[in-house]
Amino acid sequence: MSRHPVCISVSSVQEDGGLRENTRREHRGTWHEREGVAYLLYDDDEGCATTLRLGRDEVRLYRRGALNSWQDFRQGEWTGGLYALGAGRQGEMVLRVMTHELAWTATAHGGQLTLVYDLFTAASAAADADPTALSLGRFTLDLAWTAQPLPTPEGNA
Repeated sequence: MSRHPVCISVSSVQEDGGLRENTRREHRGTWHEREGVAYLLYDDDEGCATTLRLGRDEVRLYRRGALNSWQDFRQGEWTGGLYALGAGRQGEMVLRVMTHELAWTATAHGGQLTLVYDLFTAASAAADADPTALSLGRFTLDLAWTAQPLPTPEGNA
């Protein structure tokens, strides 16, 4: 398995009621494929190691660091997720995800991922709480990556 350096551009929009927040970030990371599944890895601005596992019809997002989370995405399906502050279960929040759009493509030179989804959580931490009681908004994530050339040894230009 060979990891390839990439430059990653992450654009996101969060809409909640009348509020709309746009963000755009650039990161350096790596791309590799293993057993028919693609992986994109990078460190985000919040100090979290982020991994996107890109399967044929599904995507899983992992974040580890100051916060720990995972979310699953499958178009047209309810899926789950979890958000926790720090390494323990303190501050844990169960997530529900309804994915409206999921598309990704990749070539040797780069790729693109688009996700549009609604995110929900329970209004209370009670075990019997409705996990869709509280809407966290609609999210649009556009992520593009381009391959970066490997450094050449000095004198071999």
